[in-house]
Parts: sequence; C-alpha cells; structure tokens
Amino acid sequence: MTITARFDDTTVPAVPTLVIAGTGRRPAHVRLVGRRAIVDARLTGRGTTWTARLPLEAARWGRAPLPLPSGVYAVGVVDGDGARVPVDAAIADTMTTTMRVALADGALRVRPPIDPAYESGEGQDALERRYATRPQSLENAVFFESFYGRNASCNPRAIDRELARVAPGVTRYWSVVDLSVEVPEGGVPVVEGSPQWWRARGSARLLVVNDWLRRRYARRPGQVVLQTWHGTPLKRLALHRRGFDPRRMAAVIREGRRWDVLLEQNLYGERVLRKAYAFLGRPVWVEGYP
Repeated sequence: MTITARFDDTTVPAVPTLVIAGTGRRPAHVRLVGRRAIVDARLTGRGTTWTARLPLEAARWGRAPLPLPSGVYAVGVVDGDGARVPVDAAIADTMTTTMRVALADGALRVRPPIDPAYESGEGQDALERRYATRPQSLENAVFFESFYGRNASCNPRAIDRELARVAPGVTRYWSVVDLSVEVPEGGVPVVEGSPQWWRARGSARLLVVNDWLRRRYARRPGQVVLQTWHGTPLKRLALHRRGFDPRRMAAVIREGRRWDVLLEQNLYGERVLRKAYAFLGRPVWVEGYP
C-alpha cells in the first residue's frame, strides 16, 4: 500500500485538515491519537484508492470544536484485517491559520501558530523591545492570564464575566498557550510569545493574573497589575519556603514588585501572601474571591 499526505487549509469554515491517501483496499479506520485528544478520519473511496480526512480540531466536554492542543499525535492506519499500516509520508513544518504542523515517522507534531523566527531567545528579545517599551499610549483593554495560559478559568474568568457585563466596549485579551484553550465569549485569544501577545500585554491598561507574570514583564507607566492569586495559601510559598536560596528570594521580591493590587479572599490569605511576596505598603483587597 502506498500512502501520501498533505495539509488542506482551504475548507470553509477554515479548519486545517490532514489528508492521507492510499492505494489498495480502504482501511478499517484512520486515527490521530494524542495525549489530550483523538481524531477519527472521514474515509472515502472504494476499490483501488482511498482518502482519509482528519480535521485538526477536537471538542471537549460537549463544547464546540477547537484546534488540537499542542503535542505529538500518532497517525494510526489499520487495514481490514486489523493490521497496522506504516505511514511513511512526510510533510515539512507548515504554518496554518491556527497551528504549526509537521508529519514525520508516523507522527503529527502540533505546535502553537508562532513564526519560527520568533521562537528563539533572540526573536523573543526583539519582540520585547518592540512592544514592551514602545512609547505609544495604552489601549482601553484588559489582559487576562490564568495558570500561565493553560486555561481561562479561576478568578480572572469571573472578573472577565463581570467586565463584559458592565463595560462591553473594553477589549478583553486572554493569554493562551495555544488556540485549543477556550476563552470567554467576546474574549480575544493571544498565543503566548507571539507578536500579538507581546503587543497586548504591553499595551493593555489593566492586567489581571492569578500567578506569576513571566518573560521579564516591566510595567509601563499607567499600567495596573491586579494579582488575584488562586486559592488559600495552606503550604509554604515564596519567601516562606525552607532553605536559603538567594536567586529564588530575588525572583520572589522582583515578582511582588510587579503587582499593584493583591486580591485576597480572607484575612489569613492576606497575612500570608503579603509576607511571602514582600508585598508591603501597597493595597490588599480582602473582598472574597469573585
């Protein structure tokens, strides 16, 4: 059996699709299997040729389909006798509308849609210089990040919901690791490390986060950072951790200085986090979690 493969990014609506074609009897099934998603192909053809179309998206928890999470997916082709058919076809690294993909050695590699030129340290440095220190005025927007962009949840999502209700004209950016992360309706996903991400984080008037800011964040004049944290601190955190580590201590103090306001759910959390992050002389709002 001869197998070929290509990517199709021309469907309407646009859904990047892996198209695998072969000669001989049509397989029993063709499937992509990853750690967080499985995609079954739509098979067509009878007799001497066949085609399998694998849309590179998946629905989770009964919600609308979203692009596949980043990762490696095994390409499985099983013939009518239950035997696996090797997939020798290869496709070079390709940028689609929602991801970067490549096929080699029977595996599909899915990555966030970031130009390779920006992935290196030098590329990220260039974006930081371009957007984080630019003199333009701030945008009437809020930059949300929850658990380092792995999901859109927790306190930032609750604040987003209320902001959308009372100030629908404010742009709401959401930092995401890739476009498989569902953001609230009306939110604008920006993939971490992309030019759009750097621009949004550097221009939003308010940042709402529930964990550390990363990538050498430097607050621009007029920006406000609201740190909501993400739970009651029942373990040793930051400066309260055992052992003396000057580098860790310096990083903790630097991080605490990036915040303007700390939101806490109770007085216990206020006492612990204020000391753990040396968050002294600045406001802590003990208002309960949103």
